[in-house]
Amino acid sequence: NFTITPFVEFKNTQPPIARFVAKEATYLVRAMTCSATEHPHAVDLGLSVKWACCNVGAENKIGNYGDQYAWGETEPKKGGYGAANYKYVKDLDGDGDYFDDDDNWIDIGTNISGTSYDVAHVKWGDGWRMPTISEVVELLEECTWEYTYNAFRVTGPNGRSINLPDADDYGKYWIGTLSKEENSNSNAYYFYIYNKTSIYTSSWEYRYRGYAIRPVKD
Repeated sequence: NFTITPFVEFKNTQPPIARFVAKEATYLVRAMTCSATEHPHAVDLGLSVKWACCNVGAENKIGNYGDQYAWGETEPKKGGYGAANYKYVKDLDGDGDYFDDDDNWIDIGTNISGTSYDVAHVKWGDGWRMPTISEVVELLEECTWEYTYNAFRVTGPNGRSINLPDADDYGKYWIGTLSKEENSNSNAYYFYIYNKTSIYTSSWEYRYRGYAIRPVKD
């Protein structure tokens, strides 16, 4: 076994969040298990919200990465993810450049968690929603992270755990919060598992990217 220190960094958030260091993570090889017979179900880790046992789209295959979604969209794509097929962007001047005018990016809110743009809320209902920045920071700070088989096992303060698949070295998960990095409406926050050794968050990523969703509920 060896120990690693995952970290998360957000910039220009309100209130400002500079840098958070999670509890130590340990690399282990262990089979992923889920004792429940019905999925999804809420797992109480002893945090402010309960976390789902699986990703959206992985309800019948626990441990699978599930479906990928662009930020604010509620259906997965078959033809790849790009600005040209993102539902909430327009090429207003017709020059083929979606990034030359911030007005191209349709405003669907600064926090889509629990709204009609939240795939967890739409697909699962019953109080499920995308996590917010503060809820992801809490998961990283207050839990212990152990690498299992193609996933991290995340154990809360009360000893209960969930698994977050890494999907071929990059497990990327949308957060329900819009980023105002570079004063642009084109970006949203996400967190990711990188190369089986670290858990990070990026400051932002373009909203059209296709990432996984791990829901929470109050």
